[in-house]
Amino acid sequence: MKKVYLDADVGFDFLLMRKPYFIEAEQIIQLAHQRDIELFVSALSFSHWFYHFRQKHTSALAVSKLIEFRPLLHVANTDERILDQALASEFNDFEDALQHYCALAQRVDVFVTRNVKDYRKARLPVMTPAQFLATICNAD
Repeated sequence: MKKVYLDADVGFDFLLMRKPYFIEAEQIIQLAHQRDIELFVSALSFSHWFYHFRQKHTSALAVSKLIEFRPLLHVANTDERILDQALASEFNDFEDALQHYCALAQRVDVFVTRNVKDYRKARLPVMTPAQFLATICNAD
């Protein structure tokens, strides 16, 4: 089974039903629901999702959505080693560095994000949702 790290932006697309990105995000979530892939995220993503979701909705609805979403996701550990790697990295954005090192620690097959350019220094394959879905379709 393919291990996929889901960047926070793709989770936003799904949870907030952001157009035009929602369709691809939903397809990836559906693959996890069908157990065709394993999805990994950081706990940091949950914090971001909650914060942004509650800006448009209530805190109770934000928590409810995250509780519903949680069973489809494996939460990657963020420990001192990952933090130190991110702090010492050459990434321009600290959050991107944290996400990247969380993904590496989980030994995922691919990192899925809409912001591929932010991960030029990544040490694992990075794809957009569309690129990832194309690889899944071509594998069948």
